Amino acid sequence: GTLTADDCDDTNASSTLVAEDADCDGTLTADDCDDGDPASNIVADDGDCDGYLTANDCDDNDPSIHPGATETNGDSVDSNCDGFDDLQEFSGTIEMPASGTVQGYNSYWNCSGNMRTTTRVLLTQACVNPTISIHQHSSSDSSIYGSYYITDASGTVLEFSAFERHEGCNDCFLTPTTLSNLTLEANTTYHLGFQNDSSQCDMSGPSVYTDSSARTVGVATFDDPRMDQPNNLNRGLPSSTSSWQNRWQLVCQ
Repeated sequence: GTLTADDCDDTNASSTLVAEDADCDGTLTADDCDDGDPASNIVADDGDCDGYLTANDCDDNDPSIHPGATETNGDSVDSNCDGFDDLQEFSGTIEMPASGTVQGYNSYWNCSGNMRTTTRVLLTQACVNPTISIHQHSSSDSSIYGSYYITDASGTVLEFSAFERHEGCNDCFLTPTTLSNLTLEANTTYHLGFQNDSSQCDMSGPSVYTDSSARTVGVATFDDPRMDQPNNLNRGLPSSTSSWQNRWQLVCQ
């Protein structure tokens, strides 16, 4: 009794009418978040059709509220479903690895190339105007010359410092360098990076430890250490992993 042009499956006598299921995905139009997309979510599972299931959405009547949404300070709305009305900002110093967890030191940079290293970081709270520092390896050379940078998950550089020499630090964290006008948002992946300028030939190596597994310190998780040796001074996301972690310090205002 249903014409072929109006039938989702004209070989099945019990198939759904196109008039009731425009994308013929088996979910009736009234129950389908997007009846032009056969892969769309069912309203019963996602009330506001924002792509987040009702069970994981703290307000399934408002598509602008869901896990990972941008939080607006002062609006008294928990937009990102983290249990707080406003963006939670961390204030203080985070060290990775934490004091007492260092297993060993290793010097791996030399004057043969422009070496750089990054370590992935994920914060549970935002970090405003971060300052970062790397730990200088213990040696007779107590200076280090290079540039800090922060990238997003794709490797795009968000902020970087000028190449500069840090003097008088032997087996300690260098003086933190501020990367201003930058907010590291919560639950977002970034990479802390440092690049040495081999033309200065003034770096004995940062302090590292030999555990490359994820390390959580306070509100920050550090993992995925990387390094490479580019042929130029372009900053970017290194491609090769190694079996060590850098020692980092992250100070949040």
